[in-house]
Amino acid sequence: MKQAFLDPARRCCDNGRRLLDEAELLELERPPATRYYLSIIAQEEYAKAFLLYLVSIDAIPWTPLLLRATRNHQCKQLVGIVLDYISPDTAEFLRRIDTWMREKKGFDLPANVVDAMNIFRHEKIRRWESNTWVWAEDPDYDKTAVSVAEGKRDMEKQRALYVELTKTGEVSATPEQVTEQQADDEYERGRRFDSCVRGLVCGEATGAWNYERVEHCFKLLFSEASAFLESRPS
Repeated sequence: MKQAFLDPARRCCDNGRRLLDEAELLELERPPATRYYLSIIAQEEYAKAFLLYLVSIDAIPWTPLLLRATRNHQCKQLVGIVLDYISPDTAEFLRRIDTWMREKKGFDLPANVVDAMNIFRHEKIRRWESNTWVWAEDPDYDKTAVSVAEGKRDMEKQRALYVELTKTGEVSATPEQVTEQQADDEYERGRRFDSCVRGLVCGEATGAWNYERVEHCFKLLFSEASAFLESRPS
């Protein structure tokens, strides 16, 4: 294990928790836009910590382009799709357990998770390495993962801060449009990320769902440039 990457990973976790604590203090503020924004920024810090953890266990290599990925909002939000899968909320956890008890078989990674990893590796880092290659046949990526990669989630985050204008100068969106439910959902997601990633970084039991499969997929993607994960329906 590369211990040098664990300290910055812990610092990212600490900063993520600080952001969530600040978001918690804003629970009664209306509109809840700032709480919503802080919660998503915290999630991005945990995504960065998770990438550093993967480097520390030699699952992925530390390169200038991976450093670039830790500074790219869409890349961190793609990793967030993976973290959302391995740290499910209670209702989703119980649903998976019920499925396992009925079907008695292992779990395939859902399409949005698989393609979040594919896009992170191929459409982000690999294209930064060289934009001269093309697919023999363009992948049919999961639409949720594509929307994150194209910046939709980041635009939603930005709308929690700024008044959006149309081409004619009219108001198209304001922070007041962020709902209390949206803010609560993002805050709760951030707390799940905190428990999961902090547990991995600190060497504690996390109960991360299907984590070994996720780690294996990252190793495969970064072991050879042409490696591609086959996605299955969500």
